[in-house]
Amino acid sequence: MDILDASMSDTLWIGLIVGLASLVQSLTGFGFALVAVSLLPFFMELHLAVALIIAVGLIGNLVLWWHHRSDFEWSRINHLSAAALVTIPVGVVGFHYVPEHLALQVLGIMVLAYVGYSWLQLSLPALTGRSWAYAFGAASGVLTGAFNVGGPPLVIYGNCNQWSPQQFKGNLPGMFCVLS
Repeated sequence: MDILDASMSDTLWIGLIVGLASLVQSLTGFGFALVAVSLLPFFMELHLAVALIIAVGLIGNLVLWWHHRSDFEWSRINHLSAAALVTIPVGVVGFHYVPEHLALQVLGIMVLAYVGYSWLQLSLPALTGRSWAYAFGAASGVLTGAFNVGGPPLVIYGNCNQWSPQQFKGNLPGMFCVLS
């Protein structure tokens, strides 16, 4: 189904989902794509949902980054960004070769795993060293290339390194702008 062929009801649902995803993003500094990609495939094809998320997400992330730019620290995301930019093509290629139903199942498992991680408030060790930044950045890049949901690895990395809420709100939108 093309977004232009969507019924008025579907269009309303798409708008509500984008609004909900924007609310989550504005409250937490991340989560727009996670919420939107989880719900939009009920009303549009996955590849269209990902394209919509990239366009709307970039605008939202630019606004959030600008608002929190005083808390942005390039030194905290430079290695994450480098690894993610290298692995985004892996996610893009994988997205085109993996059947959509399988991609949605993997995405669903990832979302459930992240919800479980958040709900259980797991205490993870501090991840010092550049190799951890590269590993989590690479995971974020693959997920960004495939679904534009590279946030969970970045949030886990930030939690492991005890980023403050201000650092999350300054660094994650900046990171998402780079990746978009």
